Amino acid sequence: MRLYKLAAAQGYAHAQARLAWYYESGTGGLVQNEQEAARLYGLAAAQGHAIAQMMLGSFYADGRGGLAKDEREAARLYRLAADQGDPAAQNDLGMFYEKGRGGLVKSEQEAVRLYRLAADQNYSSAQSNLAFYYEQGRGGLPKDEQEAVRLYKLAADQGNWIAQYNLGNFYAEGRGGLPKNDKEAARLYGLAAEHGDAFAQYNLGLFYETGGGGLPKSKQEAARLYKLAAVQGHERARAALQAISQANGSSGPRSDLREAARPHQPVAAQESANAQYNLGLSYEFGSNGRPKDEQEAARFYRLAADQGSANAQNGLAKFYASGRGGLAKDEREATRLFRLAADQGNAEAQYNLAWFYGNGRGGLAKDEHEAVRLYRLAANQGNAYGQDALASLLVYGRAGLAVDEREAARLFKLAADQGNASAQSSLGLLYARGMGGLPKDAQQAARLFKLAADGGSAPGQRNLGNLYQLGAGGLPKDEKEAARLYQLAAAGGDAIAQAFLAEFYSNGRGGLGKNDREAARLYRLAADQGDRDAQNSLGEFYEDGRGGLAKSEREAARFYKLAAEKGNRTPRRILPPLSRSAAPALSKMSKKLRGSTSLPRTRVLRSRRPRSPCGTRTDTADCRRTNRRRRGFTSSLQTRGRRSHSMLSGPSTLRGAAALQGTIGRRPDSISSRRNRDFRLRSSISAFFTRREAAGFRRTGKRPPAFISLRLARGTRAHGQRCRRFLVPNDTLARVSLGS
Repeated sequence: MRLYKLAAAQGYAHAQARLAWYYESGTGGLVQNEQEAARLYGLAAAQGHAIAQMMLGSFYADGRGGLAKDEREAARLYRLAADQGDPAAQNDLGMFYEKGRGGLVKSEQEAVRLYRLAADQNYSSAQSNLAFYYEQGRGGLPKDEQEAVRLYKLAADQGNWIAQYNLGNFYAEGRGGLPKNDKEAARLYGLAAEHGDAFAQYNLGLFYETGGGGLPKSKQEAARLYKLAAVQGHERARAALQAISQANGSSGPRSDLREAARPHQPVAAQESANAQYNLGLSYEFGSNGRPKDEQEAARFYRLAADQGSANAQNGLAKFYASGRGGLAKDEREATRLFRLAADQGNAEAQYNLAWFYGNGRGGLAKDEHEAVRLYRLAANQGNAYGQDALASLLVYGRAGLAVDEREAARLFKLAADQGNASAQSSLGLLYARGMGGLPKDAQQAARLFKLAADGGSAPGQRNLGNLYQLGAGGLPKDEKEAARLYQLAAAGGDAIAQAFLAEFYSNGRGGLGKNDREAARLYRLAADQGDRDAQNSLGEFYEDGRGGLAKSEREAARFYKLAAEKGNRTPRRILPPLSRSAAPALSKMSKKLRGSTSLPRTRVLRSRRPRSPCGTRTDTADCRRTNRRRRGFTSSLQTRGRRSHSMLSGPSTLRGAAALQGTIGRRPDSISSRRNRDFRLRSSISAFFTRREAAGFRRTGKRPPAFISLRLARGTRAHGQRCRRFLVPNDTLARVSLGS
C-alpha cells in the first residue's frame, strides 16, 4: 500500500486508480473514504485511465464521494471509457441512452449497439440487456427468442440473477426453442430468489403453493417467499400472501401481511440465511440498487452466519481480518469463522484458513502441512486461489511437497482459465522456459503475461516488460514500454521490477532521464525485500557515494555480504584486470572486509615459512616457479569464468531448464558495454593460496571454495612484487519468480 501511495504521488494513473478502489471499498488496511477515492479517480481519469473514468462516472451518476449528482458529467466520462473499450462503461452508457439520461437523446438503437459491444466481451449485464431486446424485438432488432435464450444462458452461467429469472420464464412456458421444463424453471427461480429478486421469489412461491416444479407442496414456504417479495413492493405477492392469510384464518399470516405492507423494508431481515447473505453482498458492493454500506453488510453477514451460512461466515471473517464494516480488526475471530465455514466445505474459507496457517497468522502456529491440506481441498473444488497457491508450492517443492512441474502446470492452467492473474503469469513463465511438460513457446508466454498484466499482476507486468526489453515473444523491442510496465510492477511492490527500473534510471534508458537518486531509492526498496541484485547494486552505490548516498565502504561491504549470502557471488559487471593504482585501494578494502564482514567460506591461508620479497613464504627460485604455475592456473579458470559470465546475456540454464533469451525474470545486461567501462574492482575478496593448494586445484580440476574464477592483478610479475590473487565470485543462475 505504501508503494501504491508513492506511485500515485508520482502521477502513475494505474496506481491512482488502484489506490482509489482501496479507499472506496475500505480494503488494504485503509479506512473507507469515498471523497479520497473520488479525488484519486479524478487524477487517473484525467490521464485517460478507462476504469477510473468509468468509476468516476458512477460517482457522478449517484452523487457519491462528495460530488454533486451530475448525470451529464457521468455520461461524458462513460463515453470516454466506452471509447477505450471498457465493457462496464459501454453497458452503463447504453442504459443512459435507453432511458434518455445524462442529457442524451433517448435511442434504443444506440443502446443496443453499446450493449452488443460489451456483450461481445462477455459482460453478463450487457448480455442480459441485449437478450431482453431480442426477446421484445426492440431497438431495431427482429424478435428472436432463440437468440435471447442463448444470451440469457451466457449471462445466467455467470450468476446474473436477472438472466436466471428470465431464462426460468422461458423454461416454464416452453419458449425460445426450449421444451417446457418446470423443474429447470424452479431451479433458476431459486437461484435468482437467493439474490433477492422479488419476481423470482413470487414465482417460486407459486410453485411451492401448487406443488409444481418438482417441489413439495408447502403453503408455509410459499407464504415465506411471498412475504420476501411483498416487502420489496411486489403487489401480486402481497395479494397472494393475503389470500393465504384469509384461508388460514389465523393471526400469524395477518401479521406477516402487515409486515409486508411496509414499503422499502429490507429483505430477509429475519428470514433465510441465503437471502441475508445476498443482501449483505449488495450492501458491501453497492449493487442491486442499494447504497454501499459495509456496516449494514456486516450486520446481515452476522445474521446469516449465526444461522450457519458458510458464505456469510467467510464474508464476516474477511471483515474481521481487515477491520472493515465498523468491526475492530480481530484475526483470532476471523480464524474461528474461517474454520466454521471451511468445515462446511466452503472453498474460499479453506483457502483463507490455509493462508493463515502458512503464515502463522490469526493466533495459529505456522503449519505448512495443514496449509497444504487446505489448499488442496480448495483447489479440488475449483477455487482459483487454492489452485494457484498449491501449484506455486509444487513448482518449488516447498512445504514438504516433492517438485512436480507437470501437476503445477495443470493447476496453473485451471486457475488461469478462471482469470487468476497470478496463475496466468506463472503459466507464462512455464511456457517461456518449456517446463512442466509444456512446449517452449515465447508467444504463448507473451499472451499470458499480457492477460496477467491487464489483471494487475505485478509479476506479469514485470515479465511482459522483460519481453519488450528483449524484443522476444513476437513483441517488438521497446524499452519505453518495458519501462512503463516496470513502473507499474514496481508500484505494486515487485522487488525484481524495482531493481530493473532502478537500472534504467541509473543508465538513463527506456526514455527515462538518468537519475541516480531515484535509482538508489528503488534499489533500497528492492534490497529491503531481499533482492540480491539490488543489494549488490546498492553496495556499489555506497562504495562510489552515488545517488545521494554518503560514501561508506563499511555499508557497501554489508550489502555485498547480504547479496553473497543469498547466492549472488558476482557483481553484474564483468571485472577488468586491476590497474596498479587500484590495487592499494582494493587491498585496503579487502583487509577491512576480512577483519569485519568477510563473505562466507572465504579464507586467508598462510604458510609458516618466512615471507619472500614477492609476497610468498618461500625462496626466490620457488617464487618464480610458483608464479608460472599460478598464471597457468589462473588462465584456465579465467576462461571458464568469462564463458560463465556471458550466459547473463545469452541463453542460460536454470537447474536444467532453458531460459528465454537472457532469462525471464533477470535483468538482461550488455556485457560489451560494461567491459569498456573504467571502474574499480567491486564486491571482491583478496585471498592467498599456498603453492600446494594451487597445484591441487590445477591437478584435480576442483575450484576454490565458493568461487569460480581466479584473476591475477595487472602488473604482477615473477619477482619483486606481491603475488596477490583476487577471487571473483560468480553466479549465473536466473531466479525463479513463479507465483511471486
